[in-house]
Amino acid sequence: MQLYDDVAEYLREGYNRARADKNMALGFVMVTYQKMLASSSHAVRQSFRRRIARLRAQLAGAVERKGNPLGEGQLEEFRDAEEATAALEELEDAMLDLDGLRWEIQRLEELVDRLGTVRDSKAAQLLAALDVVFQRRRDEKVIVFTQFIETQEFLAAMLEHNQYTVSKFNGRMSLEEKEEAVRRFRERDQILISTEAGGEGRNFQFCHLMVNYDLPWNPMRVEQRIGRLDRIGQRYPVHIYNLYCAGTIEQRVLNVLDRRIGLFEESVGSLDPILGEVERDIERLVLSHVDRFDEAFEHFEVGLEQRVREAREKERTLADFVLDRASLRRDQAMELLAQSPLARWSDLEQFSEACLQYFGGTLKDHAEGGKVVALSPRLMARLRQRQGTVRGTFDPGLARDREELWFFAFGHASVNRLVDLPITIDPVTTAVRRAPDVPTGEWVELYYEIRGEGIRPIGQVIRHLVGPNLEVRSEPVTSMPDRGVPVDGYEPSSWLN
Repeated sequence: MQLYDDVAEYLREGYNRARADKNMALGFVMVTYQKMLASSSHAVRQSFRRRIARLRAQLAGAVERKGNPLGEGQLEEFRDAEEATAALEELEDAMLDLDGLRWEIQRLEELVDRLGTVRDSKAAQLLAALDVVFQRRRDEKVIVFTQFIETQEFLAAMLEHNQYTVSKFNGRMSLEEKEEAVRRFRERDQILISTEAGGEGRNFQFCHLMVNYDLPWNPMRVEQRIGRLDRIGQRYPVHIYNLYCAGTIEQRVLNVLDRRIGLFEESVGSLDPILGEVERDIERLVLSHVDRFDEAFEHFEVGLEQRVREAREKERTLADFVLDRASLRRDQAMELLAQSPLARWSDLEQFSEACLQYFGGTLKDHAEGGKVVALSPRLMARLRQRQGTVRGTFDPGLARDREELWFFAFGHASVNRLVDLPITIDPVTTAVRRAPDVPTGEWVELYYEIRGEGIRPIGQVIRHLVGPNLEVRSEPVTSMPDRGVPVDGYEPSSWLN
């Protein structure tokens, strides 16, 4: 705790100097170091060593830098960077003047030496918790989130040394490396250690245990982490473990997220306008207020809790009058209404397979999951597709779980072109079938769709049956028609010609 306080004092001095001189770059560096201090002693020690090397290089060149010319817009880009470590490295040589340069190098070297003598108790607690988890169930999966690559490397080495299988995911990896990391975690490894790069866009519904090894000061980032597991397709309750060092700012941050905002009990997505400034408020409190810090932070917490409570009350009131259409899937809604959907994904898959066979292609199972679409050179040209083979799936559940697979659905360019192909060939042909749901005799069957645009778009699919005397039977279509049996060698009646 004494070392923590001494590092925090150095960071506070640097932050206040940066604010006084309006040196945004140095201010950003000090803030990031403070967050890193709560992450791991290894991470902050590695970063301090980098800063020493850069400051020494400046001292050797006797080049005075009056701070990086960093604007507010650029600062926001660094704040929102996918990797905090990468953003930090770009600005880590920020300084104020040469007078304090030697003093700062000496101070940092002293802190680096002391940081090398401590062992993080938080790492020991993580290991103890994981031992309990995997004793209960050896094939369990756990995601550990951290903000910093340095902490990620430290944790990976520690866990592997203790016989755990580990994958790493961060923003410095290539797309192929990221896909391989996700695949290994899904199929083999017990633990995935991810930076914030895994907090957005990735779906880990096959895992329901998450550890926040360190906590972002931005509640929306924590929400994004949780959203990777707690989403449609998750079959188990999601359990979230939050680690913190008692008596540090990390404990105060957790109190804000848990007790004041209720982040781990319900979604906070709608509170974005209120929570957007939380990170900056905490920064100012932690690095500026030395005297009466507890009082100032308590005042901040109470005010935030009040605003969150009022916003949630308004949200619940409005929810009584609004149905979120995005929360429903049409096929599921139709089933609830005891009706069949017009088309399921399996219907699109069967149609695509038949269409490919007719025009020169195949649809086959892939050994590692999903389907493979193979196109002849001629069909590639007709579909304006550069690749002769594409792997994906028509099953939305599989597409959700296996992000490396293309989702073959309406909206996918290849699927749209394939569906259009039968009605764009010249000459256009018709088919003859014998169907049990059509009256006796010969009928021309036509389908068309009517759409009405407005605040609430409406639409309807209509089926017309035209008989010999030009009688027309119309009915709305709410399900797929019976496919019937194809008829070969049929000679149409004169009225059809």
